[in-house]
Order: sequence, then structure tokens, then C-alpha cells
Amino acid sequence: MKQKDWIWRTLAVLFLISTILFGSLWLQERRECADLRALAEYHARDAGERFQAYLAHGEESDYWYGVAALRGFEQAYLAWKGAADSNYTFCNEVYGALVLAPAQGQDQAAELGEILALLAEDAADRNAFVRLDALRHTLRS
Repeated sequence: MKQKDWIWRTLAVLFLISTILFGSLWLQERRECADLRALAEYHARDAGERFQAYLAHGEESDYWYGVAALRGFEQAYLAWKGAADSNYTFCNEVYGALVLAPAQGQDQAAELGEILALLAEDAADRNAFVRLDALRHTLRS
């Protein structure tokens, strides 16, 4: 009897330890997701401000800083949501179009600034990604 009690007590302690470990890892993962979302929103805000500065002053360097900040948003979004998310694909294609055809991208700076303002408020805004997809198609043409 004593041997069975020892086994059950040991199993109960191991179960308790594994439950505590799982709970702490789960909380840490939730904090990291919140940090990645905040990072994505920061980069979206920065990119939007750079594109607005480009529109206001016409400095090409503001355009390129905006493109770089968009890349920062894209990478933070990738770390947060993963490559399987279709919104990441939209971001990646828009980024590529802005780099490969800057004249076309500069013509769309106002629309891009509006989209990024939405993403700065909520990095998962569906309306913003619908508009980003439309912009992607515009830049492809």
C-alpha cells in the first residue's frame, strides 16, 4: 500500500509542476505577442509619418525611410502572425513594388499613408489590409 501511495503522490507533484510550467510559458507567450503587435503598430506609425512628410516636403529620403519602416512593420507582423497569414503576403508584395518601382510608389504615397495610419491604430485591421490588397493590385498595373 505504501508503494502505491508514493507513486500517486509523485504523479500528483509532477502534474502540479507541469501545470505551473505550462501556465508560466503560456503567459510569457501572450506577453511576447502583445510586444510584437506593439512593434508592428510602431513601425506602421513611423512609416505613415514618413510618407506624410514625403507628401508635405517632397524629399525622396522621406519616401525611402517610409519604405524601410514599412519593411519593419512587415517583419514585426511576420513574427507576430507568421508567414501563412495572407496579409503578410500583401505587405511583402507592396514593399517589393515600392522598392522596384519608386515612381509608382511615390504616386500612391497618400493612399499608403492612410492605410498605415489605420494599421498604426490596429495592426490587425481588416479594412486596412483590404485597402492594402487593392493598393497591391494598383502597383502591379
